[in-house]
Amino acid sequence: MRAGGRAASGSWVPALMFAVAMLGLAVALVAALAGWRGERRKTEALSREADSLRRGVLDLRDTVKRSGGRILDTERRVATLRDGLDEGTIHNLKLVGFADPVNDIKADLAKHRELIPRAGEIHGDVGFYLPDKIRILNGRWVMAPWSGGEEHEGWMLLEYRLEGTRIYWKRLAIYED
Repeated sequence: MRAGGRAASGSWVPALMFAVAMLGLAVALVAALAGWRGERRKTEALSREADSLRRGVLDLRDTVKRSGGRILDTERRVATLRDGLDEGTIHNLKLVGFADPVNDIKADLAKHRELIPRAGEIHGDVGFYLPDKIRILNGRWVMAPWSGGEEHEGWMLLEYRLEGTRIYWKRLAIYED
């Protein structure tokens, strides 16, 4: 019986080891499936988000197409108004004879170097050399940078008055750097 008992008791060990190995394999398989499902959910969520973004871009493109030239017209109007002259004032100045009111006012200011104090004392060329920085604040005032060589520069607040196409200037305040 011992021989048979040993044989019987010895045969269950490999079976137990096989069962444990199969259980470990099953656990690993379940973990792999769970990981795959998690990755699949993430992929599906990203796919839904990408579809949503794609629809949003297409909607935006359609909106821009429907608006036609209105956006460009608005941009042009804002560029014209950035110097503080409203459309009515610009229209009236054109009727009086200004071809491009904003740039005409800036160009006229550039001719008036005498507005810069001590212009005769400053060595170097004195003037209003940065027309892009000159700001027409409204139908009465202008803020302009001036320069006189490398050592003298600053800002000036000016008042202007129009008589026809003639512009009269008055310096109100000056700041020298």
